[in-house]
Amino acid sequence: MHLLNCQKVLAVLGIATTALASTTLAQDIVPALGQKAPALEGTTLDYPTGQYRDYALFSGRSINTSAKPKVVWQETIRTSNVAWMRLYFGETYLEEGSFIRVTSLLDGGVQELDADMLAVWGNTTAYFNGDAVKIELVAAPFSVDNEISIQQYAYETGRADRGEGNCGICGPDDRAPSSDNNFARLMPVGCSATLYNEESCMVTAGHCLGQSNSVVQFNVPDSNSDGSTNNPDPSDQFPVLAESGLFVGVGADYGALKIGTNANGQIPYDVYNTFIPLASTVPTSGNMSMNGYGIDDGQPNRSQTQQGHNGPIISVDGSAISYDIDVTFGNSGSSLIANGEIVGVVTHCSGSCENYGTRIDIAGFLDAREIACLGAEPPGGCQPGEIEDCFGNCAPANWVGDGYCDDGSYSYNGTPIYFNCPEFDCDGGDCDPNSEPCQGSGDPTGACCFGSDCADNTTLSDCANGGGYYQGDDSSCDSDPCSVPFGACCFGNDCVDSTQAGCDLDGGVYQGNGTSCNSNPCGGSGGEGDTSCDAVTAVVGTNPFDTTGNTDSGFGEPDDSQCSGTYLDWQGSADHWFVWVAPGDGQATFSTCDASSFDTSMVLYDGADCNTTVQVACNGDASGTDGCQDYYSEISYEVTSGRTYFIRLGGWQGATGAGTLTIDGEFGGDPVGACCVDTSCSLQTQADCGSLGGDYLGNGTNCSNNPCEPVEPTGACCVGNNCFVGTADDCNSGGGDYQGDDTACADVDCGGSDPVGACCVGNSCTEVTAADCGNAGGDYQGDNTACADVNCGGGDGDFAINHAIIGKNLISGNEFSYTVDVYMSVPEGHRVDAVAGTPEQNKMITCSGDFYQNPNGGPTSGDINPNFYEFDADLEWDSRVTIGCIDSTGNPYPENNLQNIGIDWTNFENGDDLGATDNGIWFHLPTDPAGEAMMYTNNDCVQEQGVLLARLTVLGQDSEVGFAALVQGRDSGDVVFQEEVETYFGYSSMEDCNGNFVADACDIANGTSEDANGNGIPDECDNGCPGDADGNGTINVDDILLILGSYGSTNGDGDINGDGVCNVDDVLEVLSYFGTDC
Repeated sequence: MHLLNCQKVLAVLGIATTALASTTLAQDIVPALGQKAPALEGTTLDYPTGQYRDYALFSGRSINTSAKPKVVWQETIRTSNVAWMRLYFGETYLEEGSFIRVTSLLDGGVQELDADMLAVWGNTTAYFNGDAVKIELVAAPFSVDNEISIQQYAYETGRADRGEGNCGICGPDDRAPSSDNNFARLMPVGCSATLYNEESCMVTAGHCLGQSNSVVQFNVPDSNSDGSTNNPDPSDQFPVLAESGLFVGVGADYGALKIGTNANGQIPYDVYNTFIPLASTVPTSGNMSMNGYGIDDGQPNRSQTQQGHNGPIISVDGSAISYDIDVTFGNSGSSLIANGEIVGVVTHCSGSCENYGTRIDIAGFLDAREIACLGAEPPGGCQPGEIEDCFGNCAPANWVGDGYCDDGSYSYNGTPIYFNCPEFDCDGGDCDPNSEPCQGSGDPTGACCFGSDCADNTTLSDCANGGGYYQGDDSSCDSDPCSVPFGACCFGNDCVDSTQAGCDLDGGVYQGNGTSCNSNPCGGSGGEGDTSCDAVTAVVGTNPFDTTGNTDSGFGEPDDSQCSGTYLDWQGSADHWFVWVAPGDGQATFSTCDASSFDTSMVLYDGADCNTTVQVACNGDASGTDGCQDYYSEISYEVTSGRTYFIRLGGWQGATGAGTLTIDGEFGGDPVGACCVDTSCSLQTQADCGSLGGDYLGNGTNCSNNPCEPVEPTGACCVGNNCFVGTADDCNSGGGDYQGDDTACADVDCGGSDPVGACCVGNSCTEVTAADCGNAGGDYQGDNTACADVNCGGGDGDFAINHAIIGKNLISGNEFSYTVDVYMSVPEGHRVDAVAGTPEQNKMITCSGDFYQNPNGGPTSGDINPNFYEFDADLEWDSRVTIGCIDSTGNPYPENNLQNIGIDWTNFENGDDLGATDNGIWFHLPTDPAGEAMMYTNNDCVQEQGVLLARLTVLGQDSEVGFAALVQGRDSGDVVFQEEVETYFGYSSMEDCNGNFVADACDIANGTSEDANGNGIPDECDNGCPGDADGNGTINVDDILLILGSYGSTNGDGDINGDGVCNVDDVLEVLSYFGTDC
């Protein structure tokens, strides 16, 4: 096996943005003869800005037995204080039509992945902003084999240390922010890439390749104040499907990418309709421009966002370009543009004002593009990821500089491989540079000490990257240089084991031969409170703490069985200890509620001293208290006067930070409450607060959310086209546009949404976007038109399909519902005999929610027996189809003779749709009186002739109904007519105070009711005594009790304001008139 070691890293401009993705590191190599040899600094560019965390999560087998897609499993995955998250799936099975939906809980970004899309994304997701995502498994109808597992997630806590220096920036940083969708950020390696054709192929640098599950991102938002990255909406993120390239050195560093589809199934060109063409020749002078995603130490919010600069070409040779343009880490792969064409890609920086790139027109770069984008066979028969060695044999490209000298000692596919020639920098420094084949090429090597172990032929960079100590050029392990004694070396409070010479060289303070960092000779233990025997005395009230500088006290993992399910997840957390003596008997509450604190975990111990403690309680996450951080801890425990308790504070999965421990309770003394001294809050007795000159907020109040500080106002914040509510500072730090204090997202337009207008679908009208109207087969009436202002027609003459909402919440239960009658409007003298489905006009009754179906009813009016209403009042509102008749008695006609043939009612009777079918019919004979039209009032308050076709009760105020069919009947001359009808509608406000199943507004409009005072309430219902729930003329406690008895219900006398639910608004109305008589 050809093993891989850490490679040396010189000044290439890619940034590894995930720690585990950077094990095979890029390196610069002296170019082949005839190429320019830049004077490069030995700067390590492994700058991780993210990490991986294992996370075992399994949904189990999930089944959907309903006829609609359904969320069958969901979970929230959260961490704390991270900029973003990305999920990595394990074995996952999705039936056709099933999919995974992932949603950011910070900005609402959503990605949906079915089995095919999950494969395209390499079993991963896009990048989601924030520290929590919701994952849902949406199962297809009647699917039985869906399950997902998650193995790990990636996250970023802040921009990692990128080392010293500003390689590639000449003088002041002259880059300026730019916004051009030809350019994208390449993650997780932290490079740049450019679109060059309509197939959405891209060019980049060769050392940016090799990362698994890479993603390109467009429309990248500003980074955070600490330089950690933010990500665009998932629709602006695209997976890399294929890549090809080479990384050997300056002029031989190039890469090509084939890009897949985003969350909406589009490739970049579909979305942005742009690319920059490739140049056929490269100019030797003049100016070039560059746009890319380099870091920015001076302005962290610009770091790894798109910035551009331009400058002159310095020189061009057969494969490389040098130029004076500001580039830096993260700009690797940025295209060099001249005369509107791509002439090269950025690859290397130097310590001077001369930076380097690879020409676009060299043969190898052309081959790489054809391999990645067109699927061409690699030249010479080498497979993608392979290159020809010194003698034309194919071998993995990453064998160059992997720590093994490829001088024929190692074989690939049975062929000895040779990279020990100048073309490969003597195997990237792996072979002796003074050997005959290498002709003196390569970096010098020597002995490297890893503790007392010694490795020969190691470069300075490889030694340092491996954590060793380089013994000098041409040194050898033969002299046993690693036998020098080691000891602890202190850098402030940080400690490493080192030789005295190594410690002195690195600027540390050597603690002596034989000393060890295990004894913590450099301090930094965290000081007071870092162990149980060094616990800080706590008091009733607030007790600040900070675990940032603390260590794991070594007390061992707490017993989380005492608080299972609360996410204690200690995991060796750094901790802080308090000791507290109970001032009296009582129930004590220990809480870390503090809006500015971190995700804490807490353990309570009982013991006379630090050596006799016994765990008695613990808690990871609590709930129910306002003004806290997202995840705080709280323990309530019965304490005994004079007894000693130890409180141990740590963080979920090792999180650290500052916080506040609040101890509260009734212990027999004077009560305490929040005391404000200026803007500082503490728990005090009223007397003590007064002596401090403070403002006492009352017995039992606390310092949650610091009531002494003015509350910073919040408002709507537009980030691109998305909106969230936060403070102005939160909005500005996120690169958003603050809409003003007390604004709400529902009241602002962040842009990006398509305009809506009236859409005629058949005779029905809805207000949607032009695209949605077209998808529904409708006729769009124009932007900003309203259904009230257009006429969608009614078929021939007076034919139309209409509806009338006859009531809301007519059935029992707390879920909102509305009941609607569907009518076929016909000219006078016409009748309806049949409702059918045909190949030309399918029959359907659909609902975006569910239909109410009573177990004592059935699918047609003939199944509804009104004699059962007194035993089951909800039966009256069962969903059913009909022609004219309401129930089995025939009401309002003499009898019900409805028949049906060829219809499967199963789904409809389960509350689901009567799906679109091209057959089946419900009907009665053409002589049946029930088919004759009667007057009714439609939902627009128009009175017209019509025949009832269905009565439907719909669950959910946002649910919409669709009805389509072929309707047949006869006119007054007994001539048969057929009409294809279709309608879609939702709930509109319905108040029916007099119970006649006609909206109050229609009663008043049609003269059925009077409204003398013009308040919109029929006079027969107008209550001249507001707040009088029981109608006795006095507003008192009896009215409040009546409301409380119906509280939360959608039925009952407690709904005195008529909004459909008995809630706090009704209580407030009573209190407004409390104590008055009518």
